[in-house]
Amino acid sequence: MTAPRLHVVRDPSVDDPVAVLPGVSDKTEAKLARLGIATIRDLLLFFPRRYEDFSSVTPIAFVRPGVKTTVRGRIYDIGARQTKYKRMALTEAVLGDDSGTTLRVVWFNQPWLVKSLQKGDEIFVAGEADLNGGLVMKNPDHEKVSLRPQHAARLVPIYRETEGLTSKWLRPKIQAVLRLAEIQARGYVGCYAGVAKLLAPWREPPPTRGDATPIDHAPIACVPVNPASLYRSATLSASLRSLTISSEWPRDSTSHPGTSSM
Repeated sequence: MTAPRLHVVRDPSVDDPVAVLPGVSDKTEAKLARLGIATIRDLLLFFPRRYEDFSSVTPIAFVRPGVKTTVRGRIYDIGARQTKYKRMALTEAVLGDDSGTTLRVVWFNQPWLVKSLQKGDEIFVAGEADLNGGLVMKNPDHEKVSLRPQHAARLVPIYRETEGLTSKWLRPKIQAVLRLAEIQARGYVGCYAGVAKLLAPWREPPPTRGDATPIDHAPIACVPVNPASLYRSATLSASLRSLTISSEWPRDSTSHPGTSSM
């Protein structure tokens, strides 16, 4: 009698194709290939081009036209309709908060939002408001309020995009890989050296200095920073790639790639 074959279930490795990740279909894999992303390693090394500072959460009463910010509010009303001109689909919501003021939010060509968002939901919206018959925010990024927001209430990484593949899609996928490697939110050097440890076969533990550069994908999760203090992504990318080339830290070295004296 032949024994049944055992299937070993393991977490993905950095050399696995991105297709092993949940939510990556054949079509999505082809879109990622257009960005030069074939493996999980490529995904981790796909650094942001820039950051949008949506870290300030502003009460609606203090929102000013033309200023980028994040608003935390509860949905008082939401609905979808079509415009008479060009038959464009509009999703409109009214948000309110404890400041006693309301904000109108409009999304273009996203009618499915009326199914994913409901009256009473508390959400973040990040964008720039203007005056159009009252205070209105058009096509903001949004997400339901959580302890670890990805698209608002933080420094938001903006990635190079291609048709059908946006930064909003990439952020949770990259964060999921970081969590999988148990390197997210480790304080200081842990979060950055953790990426390096994932990408290279360290023979000795990375340094434990407290002045390390924060990881590109989630700088706010490592150290409190502001946009003026962020290094350019190209510099960080070069530093991380230099880490992946070496297989160990020099035994007598006092300074290491990927760290800086700030």
